[in-house]
Amino acid sequence: MLARPSTSKSVCRVEMQREEGGSRPNSIMPVATKEDVTKTMYGAAIFDVDKMDGDKEPSEASAACAKMRRFIFSSLSIEDRDRLGALVKQLGAEVCSDFDDSVTHLCCGSIIRNVKLMRAVCAGKYVIVPEYIEGSHNAGRWLEESDFEWGSEANISKHTFENSRQEKLAAACHRWRVRVKETSRKAFDGWCVLFYCNQRRLPDLAKIVEDGGGTWRWRDDVTLTPDTVNTFTVALIERSQYWTVLEIDTLIDRGLRCYPLDYLSTYLMETDLNPDKFLHKDYAARLKAKDFVKLLPVMKG
Repeated sequence: MLARPSTSKSVCRVEMQREEGGSRPNSIMPVATKEDVTKTMYGAAIFDVDKMDGDKEPSEASAACAKMRRFIFSSLSIEDRDRLGALVKQLGAEVCSDFDDSVTHLCCGSIIRNVKLMRAVCAGKYVIVPEYIEGSHNAGRWLEESDFEWGSEANISKHTFENSRQEKLAAACHRWRVRVKETSRKAFDGWCVLFYCNQRRLPDLAKIVEDGGGTWRWRDDVTLTPDTVNTFTVALIERSQYWTVLEIDTLIDRGLRCYPLDYLSTYLMETDLNPDKFLHKDYAARLKAKDFVKLLPVMKG
């Protein structure tokens, strides 16, 4: 067994913290009934409950409520957030203070790789420009998102990007939103990640993986054996100091690929991904050395 002494007394599952402090909002919408509600707001349209089919189950009413647009903001000034938030509310939608699964739209002033954007992309949320909210408010109704979605064909040519990675990340916003809608599979569905990282970074990384449909464990909470290695699909490493050559050999022998932490964003951005090009440098070097050793008898012969 490769037991690694824990550097803290933390439990395996780290409680998700808010990016801006405070408790997470409740994402469960109350069920609207005919007795206690006369009208239900959905976007900019108002539906009279008295005109609804009386045979509908409460779950159907709650499903209608669940379609409410819920916005969160990123890469915008406080003034712009307040202004756009007011417009959102005037159109009958909600503004969320924290990202959770009930969020439907992330409004970004620019494409900057951060936790909110990564969570939105891997979960297939709409990532839209501020003009979507402004245009909808001017029209008095919610417009189609296609002309205002980061990375969409209609919107991509309207922006200048600082580098190719930023442009790829913008394109990923639209591509993954469409893919998740068509397949009902989020970006990291089926992933079980073994994290080698500082505990301070773990909560944000965990949020990204979980919102993308994956699961994870922290290396400090795992006794590494061949059997436990087999439960993981990928390992992500922050720095070389977090593992040893013996540990790398164990991962190689069990066929577990290991990448830098940036592989999460790389996986989202690349359209024609060759995973072996992005292996962690320590892993790639050790893999090459082990392959060379295997060839020695042949070379001598």
